[in-house]
Amino acid sequence: MSAEIRSGKVVSAQAVCARIETRAQTEDDEREAIVAAIRKAAEGLGKQRSKTIVGIDRRYVETVELTLPPARDAELPQLVRTQVLGELTSVGENDPIDFLPLDADTGQSRRVAAFALVGASGEQVHSVLSQAGLVCAQLVFRPVANLLAVCENVAPTSGAVLTVVPFHCEADIAVYLQDRIVCWRTIRIPEGDAEQFRNRLAVEVCRTAAAAQHHLEEGRGIDRVVVFGDERDSATPIDELRQSFRCEVVLIDPLEELVESADRKSLAVGRFAPLVGMLRREVSGASQPVDLLHPRRPPRPANRRRRSALAAAAASFIVLLFAYQTWAQLAERDEEISQLAQRRQQLDGLLDRAAKPRKTARAIEQWLATDICWLNELRTLSAEFPSAREMTIARLTAGQGQGKGGIIDLQGAARTADGVREMEQNLRGPFDEPRSRNIYQREAGGPFGWHFETSLFVPKRERPAMPTASGTATRSH
Repeated sequence: MSAEIRSGKVVSAQAVCARIETRAQTEDDEREAIVAAIRKAAEGLGKQRSKTIVGIDRRYVETVELTLPPARDAELPQLVRTQVLGELTSVGENDPIDFLPLDADTGQSRRVAAFALVGASGEQVHSVLSQAGLVCAQLVFRPVANLLAVCENVAPTSGAVLTVVPFHCEADIAVYLQDRIVCWRTIRIPEGDAEQFRNRLAVEVCRTAAAAQHHLEEGRGIDRVVVFGDERDSATPIDELRQSFRCEVVLIDPLEELVESADRKSLAVGRFAPLVGMLRREVSGASQPVDLLHPRRPPRPANRRRRSALAAAAASFIVLLFAYQTWAQLAERDEEISQLAQRRQQLDGLLDRAAKPRKTARAIEQWLATDICWLNELRTLSAEFPSAREMTIARLTAGQGQGKGGIIDLQGAARTADGVREMEQNLRGPFDEPRSRNIYQREAGGPFGWHFETSLFVPKRERPAMPTASGTATRSH
């Protein structure tokens, strides 16, 4: 069967049946007959270079239902492979193993259906297709592909659905509950007339329905029986099944919506059910539920080297980032230092230019601090000093004091020591703290026998008003 898919839709589809003679004397002769039949069918369809999906039947696949401990979906591939290799001795270490979960991850024991492609079956499929000019892209277990056809052609129901897909001398019988397989069988029926085939197939269907009750919940039975085929197919046991089952028994043509009715007349349409299921799955863009060419595999263990490399790269990045930030901060500080140095040079220039005016200002301040009108001070001293009959001055020295103001040093003689103290009292008002450092008496001093040395501190005073030519007074500063 071939189909052209565009934008997620089937544009055109063709279906052909090729009869393969299997009475060859050797396996090589049989393989050549199969290759010739497939090549002839492919040439007739003109799809040699298209994607090829192959449905493989029960003869080449070992199946087993497993009950596993509670596990997540990511842990199932390893658990299934270990369990299958332990239970099926015919399965080798290198044989592909895929599985289909039969329940959801509820934290309890998991039920899965496992499928193993035994021996060289996969290599034989690739070899046959290669000789026919085709390349196998997916290898799907045929009963699972029937489930896809059921999902596409049968209205959803809450109960179980029993499906029958008749082939030449065999048939796929399965029970599906919603979107999962409950049980399945592939039976072989010896060649005979059509009536014998229908009766034998009806008996096997009833046996499968009885066996399925052990896998269904209590009180739940078969709600619908679906037979893939049409009224023209003499091998379809539709009447026999309607007599055996009380539930609805329907006949579905899987090619009805894909292939013209005129092209379906010469076809046994029922056997195309798994192909239609795989085609519908491909159109939807989803992967096949069981692909023995690309089975589910456990997730790859974490690459420690890669993790170490990532950690080293992250550490290097952090170090480089820290170094860059440090360099950026230092560069910013260097820029600030450069700007401050330029500012300092500017201020130093201003200070150098202001040094001479400051020196002049200090000299003026010092001069103003000692600017004393000594004539006025001497007049005040003369007015307050004792008379010449009581005291005489031998030496007078006037000059600048340590702070603002001046100092007058007196050396003289007095008649009595009390006269010296009286002189200090008289001068204490106009002058600051008159002090006599040394008062002593000389025997040969005559009437002025007491000698003294006195210092007078002259405070800074405002200059008195000076008369002008107009007769008004002005004050000098």
